[in-house]
Amino acid sequence: MFDSNGGPVSLREDKIVIARTAASIDAIPASHSVGVEARDKVGGRLSLDYLVREGDQLPKKGKKTFKAGESLKAGSAGSIKFKLWEGDISDPINDNRFIGMFEIKGTDFDDGVIAAGAELICEYEVLDSGNIVLEVSVPSISGSFQSGRNFYSSQEGKVDYTNQAKNIQEQSDHTLQRLDEMASKVDDPRLEQAREKLEQASTIKTDEADPETAKQAMDHVQEAKRLLALTRKEHLKDIRQLELDKAVDFFDKVVRQHARPTEASSFDNLVKTAQRAIDNNSGDFESHLDDLRSRNFMILWRQDWFVIERFKWLAEDTYLFPDAREHAQLVAAGRMRACLMWRSNWSRAVRPIRAR
Repeated sequence: MFDSNGGPVSLREDKIVIARTAASIDAIPASHSVGVEARDKVGGRLSLDYLVREGDQLPKKGKKTFKAGESLKAGSAGSIKFKLWEGDISDPINDNRFIGMFEIKGTDFDDGVIAAGAELICEYEVLDSGNIVLEVSVPSISGSFQSGRNFYSSQEGKVDYTNQAKNIQEQSDHTLQRLDEMASKVDDPRLEQAREKLEQASTIKTDEADPETAKQAMDHVQEAKRLLALTRKEHLKDIRQLELDKAVDFFDKVVRQHARPTEASSFDNLVKTAQRAIDNNSGDFESHLDDLRSRNFMILWRQDWFVIERFKWLAEDTYLFPDAREHAQLVAAGRMRACLMWRSNWSRAVRPIRAR
């Protein structure tokens, strides 16, 4: 038993007696694959390093070694995050279901620095109940950190389906857009199966508060994403070309006008590199595509209008944040900062007028 924060609850009676069962098995198979989000190399792209694969016998124990992506000083406000995802979708990994996060915070240790590149030795156990236990040792500071909770009931991974209707609709619409783009390039029966799932999900009402109905709709969206991932793998070259063309089209229509000449030239050169990766069936293509998308974002991030629109979107879509109170505090702080910036800019603008 676990409380709302994922902590264990002690019970007076901790045994359950099953008087009759329809089957007898030696071990319980894992119903889903679960992996830790990690970079495939320093500065590389994010991928999933799996703790357990669907069908593996539980319980399962193991050890994995990761490297810290950035430094963390004792007592600092930062943290090193271990994000757990459920599913087998390799690209993009956030199409999987997020189930929780284990953090090593700067406030969790009193002395030393976990340097970038330091070894993080993760010992894990996936119990036959589905619970996942993590213990991370950091040799460089002689420290050990335990999760001590059930990730499937954690605050970070827990989804309140009573307010997820809008999120489900947005995810369904976005997935349908990707599906239509893929259907314009390839013919695969799985796309029609995915379309049926999305049609079922799209019937959810905007004010739907029944958690069972919402969860079923979200499951339909997740299944559609899985089918799209299988289609991408089957028609990899065609879909890669589609993804590259889309990134280039967005840069030409929206971003290029804001890019510096050196940035535009660098982007165009990287496009040629990504095209060669497609032609040569290279595994580096996804890294190049991530780099192109990142460059698009960083150029836009310099534009005030983009930052403002991004803030408005995040401020309105409260369902994206598990902690409503923290979200309200961040929105208030953001609005206050925007107000101060507006006053500062207005003051600079009127100062020359007053001088005249």
